[in-house]
Amino acid sequence: MSESTHFLSILQLGIRIQHVNQKLERDTGMSLTQWSLLKCLVDHPTISALDLADLLGIQASSLTQSIKRLQRKGLIIVAKDPLDARRKLLSVTREGNVRLLEVDRKLKAWKSSAKLSSSSVQEVFRDLKQFL
Repeated sequence: MSESTHFLSILQLGIRIQHVNQKLERDTGMSLTQWSLLKCLVDHPTISALDLADLLGIQASSLTQSIKRLQRKGLIIVAKDPLDARRKLLSVTREGNVRLLEVDRKLKAWKSSAKLSSSSVQEVFRDLKQFL
């Protein structure tokens, strides 16, 4: 695969991810980033923002806006760590769990009915794995 073909494939993948994200936000009010963060928080309850950033392989500062959005929506709780007041612990709220289940159901329905056609979640993840 030539460098330009590789670049075009990555660009097409990015466009498909944007389409999935736009549809998800329009239909559920939650972005792929927010959905992904909630999924991580369910798998790692009461994790610090720094540990979550490490888990995701990103800078903690990159999470700040997403955490604030989730907190404003009432989907997560941000609390001080009782052992270290400098650290913030993140937890999913009951509403966050309910919304996450709703979005999961919506994604499964899209996948099974092929409503996302060429931008299906399955195709996006398969293509992404190819590049990583």
